[in-house]
Amino acid sequence: MGSSVGRADSTPATAPDSNLTDLIQRYFTETDSSKRAEIRVSIETCEGVDVAQVIEALGRANVWEPMRAGPTDIACETATGRQRTARLIVPEGYHPSVSYPLVVLLYEGPLAEAETFSQIITQDIGPVLIAMPRDLAGGAFASPSREAGEPANLLREIRQRCHVDTDRVYVVGAGGGNGAAAINLALFHTHWISGAIALEPVPDVPYPRQAYPFLLRNLAGTPLFIAYTGPSASRPASRPADELAPPDPLEVIEAVADRQKLPVRVKRFEDISLSPAKPWTDALVDVWNARRDANAHDVSHWFRYPAQGRMGWLRQEAFDGEPWEDSLITILSAPSTDFHTYATKVLQSKLAYLGGRIDGQRITITTQRTDRLELRLHEGLLDLSRPIEIEWAGHTRATVRVTPRISTVLETAYEDWDLQHPASVRLIAHRNGTLDQR
Repeated sequence: MGSSVGRADSTPATAPDSNLTDLIQRYFTETDSSKRAEIRVSIETCEGVDVAQVIEALGRANVWEPMRAGPTDIACETATGRQRTARLIVPEGYHPSVSYPLVVLLYEGPLAEAETFSQIITQDIGPVLIAMPRDLAGGAFASPSREAGEPANLLREIRQRCHVDTDRVYVVGAGGGNGAAAINLALFHTHWISGAIALEPVPDVPYPRQAYPFLLRNLAGTPLFIAYTGPSASRPASRPADELAPPDPLEVIEAVADRQKLPVRVKRFEDISLSPAKPWTDALVDVWNARRDANAHDVSHWFRYPAQGRMGWLRQEAFDGEPWEDSLITILSAPSTDFHTYATKVLQSKLAYLGGRIDGQRITITTQRTDRLELRLHEGLLDLSRPIEIEWAGHTRATVRVTPRISTVLETAYEDWDLQHPASVRLIAHRNGTLDQR
């Protein structure tokens, strides 16, 4: 088993704040990777600068341009090379030195109507950035793997253009498909989503009775509010209420959330109105008040595709085998076999899993369908000056000393465009037992 320890950064001393701030500004605004690497070296060799000072300077950095209040269209290129457009609404008084919550609204219909709806639904949140992507791919459960990273790519594009509070990013989906997409984004991109709202959704996860009991655990720290009118849009009013009938996904979600004490609320209303006097205002405020916990010691994340394999300080680097690409699945069992147990195992076998716990200086990791993983650590999680014991069940057991690095702080902040929670240590764990610090 191997482990590598890097060179310590320069010892703490007094460094000119203006010089460090200027270098960081240049680093994040430089688009040429080779020039950015030169600036990084300048920061690393700047006299008296240490990791803590760079992290503090990142928190003060203003690397965004001023933007005019009101609606504007932004174009971004997806991982597959397609051009996507999103309407971005910038709040009055926007200043790039201040971070703002972001609401991603998935809405069908005229943009003017969507803008009106967005203003009403976010009236209790305060100044907020609102993004309305058109035809966002990757929200359906059956989306192919080539589209799975598009939501995260869009979020990074917005974070790069606007000063987003990365602890307050929410998604709202209105209507059958968009409501389902809001639920799925909360489930599979939990790392970036602080809360979600789904209005009149038609959930599309197959075998809900078997899938949601383990998938909804992804939302242990992420509130989800689901509102619908009349009978669930997933189930006609005439549907017979017997055991052989297809289950209503919303009923399943509500029952599972109640049983597992999850922050998920499913409510039926007589009317979901655009009126400011909404009967569901309290539930919305609960979502808007939620914040991502960047120091969560326990993480648990089921997912389908490699692009969804990120949760807190754990990230999948390499998928084991080929991901499940089929859009449909039929599960049959023998008469003597308990179908619920069998179907649950079949669904779980097709998905990947990342689970981890930090207890003092000990890190325990459990995974499924993961060949290589990355740990991104910072001082809020454990004491990086002391030895760390790491156990990846069945693969890696090691006690290592790590070196926080300025280069890691800068590279992880730039890669994610998250200046609030950069990692200072990156460890790569392999199934063959090796453990390396990047």
